[in-house]
Amino acid sequence: MSGRLLDDEKDVKELSNNFQSLIELSLASNRYLSDALFNRLVSICPNLQSLSLTDCQISFHSGVYKRFYPHNSIEQASESLLTFFNVLMYVKRQAKRLKHVSFGSTLIDSTALSSLASVEGLKLESLKLRSCDQLTNVGLRSLSRQISLKVLDISFCTRVTDQSLICICQNLFNLESLNVRRCRAITDYGVTQIRLLKKLKELDISECEQLTGACITQGLSLQFIDKNELTVTADNQDLENLNADKLDAHNYNDTDESIKDENYPSVLSSSDNCLQTLSANALNLDEKSIECIANSFPKLTFLDIGYCFSAVNDKTIQKVFKELTLLRTLRISRCDKVSDAGLTGMGAGNRINNSDSKIEKIIPELTDSRLKIRLGSRAEEEIVRDAYRKREVMEMCEDTTSLCELDIFSGFSLIRLKGLRELDLTGCNKVTDVSLKHAFTFPELRVLDLSMCQQITHVGLDYLTKNNQAIEDLNLSKCHNVTDIGILYIAQRLYRLKRLQIRGCSQLTDHGLAGIKSYCKNLQYLDASYCRGITMSGIESLCSHLHVKFSEQLDSLSSRDVPVPPLIRR
Repeated sequence: MSGRLLDDEKDVKELSNNFQSLIELSLASNRYLSDALFNRLVSICPNLQSLSLTDCQISFHSGVYKRFYPHNSIEQASESLLTFFNVLMYVKRQAKRLKHVSFGSTLIDSTALSSLASVEGLKLESLKLRSCDQLTNVGLRSLSRQISLKVLDISFCTRVTDQSLICICQNLFNLESLNVRRCRAITDYGVTQIRLLKKLKELDISECEQLTGACITQGLSLQFIDKNELTVTADNQDLENLNADKLDAHNYNDTDESIKDENYPSVLSSSDNCLQTLSANALNLDEKSIECIANSFPKLTFLDIGYCFSAVNDKTIQKVFKELTLLRTLRISRCDKVSDAGLTGMGAGNRINNSDSKIEKIIPELTDSRLKIRLGSRAEEEIVRDAYRKREVMEMCEDTTSLCELDIFSGFSLIRLKGLRELDLTGCNKVTDVSLKHAFTFPELRVLDLSMCQQITHVGLDYLTKNNQAIEDLNLSKCHNVTDIGILYIAQRLYRLKRLQIRGCSQLTDHGLAGIKSYCKNLQYLDASYCRGITMSGIESLCSHLHVKFSEQLDSLSSRDVPVPPLIRR
């Protein structure tokens, strides 16, 4: 970017008149910004309300500022670097209009944040500080002055602790969106204070390694709230080092006299809870916590509980289907305990128990392994179990009359989520064609991820494409049983399909690509990497129509392609 950009006063005046309606300016990831260039850009946006400097190279150190501005004057703005002090001067001039600021992925520290929060007349509604590792409790506590904040993103800030979170929850009572993803120092105690935020609609507590099911069962889902209940419990070792005065509710309230008792009603019923978006990905939750989520937040439209290995199973997913019928997005990636029985609702009666006893008779060594020598591996036994469970669930789905007579049709199907638009079942390997046939009928489903669901075949895709024709983004990566027949069903019936990922589907050939070329008129992106049956000539025939990702290096296909969750299965 030229240092002479907008150097002509006539151009600046003309653009300023034309940009009177411009209210948002994003300079994210701009490596060529300097104080001079920044001043020119904002000078043509007199009514700016939103400014993003995410991932920009900003100098926050006072020593650097003094070096380039020895007389503490910015009459001649630097052409070499962008300083926070220059940005701060602009914020002070624009304080009455500026409402949204982003300093994500920068070196902003507590001193700089305190200066920003203290600007006279500045009433921010949105502040994004994602991946700002230099921030500490001191800087985050200064945000108590910005009581008008509605959106706060401090995700990936490694130094955020319970002390910061408690201060935020006690003072920023207008918050509607809070993101503390991967703030690894946060514990259950800090998250329990989030219940003080009565207007909260969006919450992300994913990948916080120290959180357990207690943050849900003894915190977020509690109906009775005592604003003075801010004492350190004896069994909470993570909070012992906090000073008592920092945990005192009255000390926090003194930072802003406008915070009064009426902001903290003593009772919060589930019907009054307005939480609509909850991300609890990769947490060490238990079954009870999932049930509490379903019971306590009936207005949820977005739920991400992926990588919660021990918490999400057929039993708990049934609770979700029963209570959270307003869901538009459901993500349960890598929850491999979920099977057809849970998705179809056919695992809640006596017959499924009878099927288990049949399996034990067929595989007697499973019931008394101490007296008999096993000739097969555990993996082989699990394959047999899955096969018989699949058969039983299929019979129950197709024989609904006998189910009513036996009074075992008491489960809840995925179909109850009638408005579902996005579903992520990545790695749910017990999901088979049975679910695709009996539990997938969604007129509004746009995004579906079935990657690594290796029991899915063209039989299930036949029913899926007939009953879910609004799909625009489909992921079938590493579904090794998918063949060209299934791809042909997809190409002929999913008219709206824009993105298709078939990465690592080893049985696909160029015949499947021919079907895609003939029928997928709206397709924009295709990932056919590591498909050993597909040739380069087949890929080249598609390149003129859409963006294709392809690789013939089969040996590089490994688990590194899947992001490893921060929590290890226990």
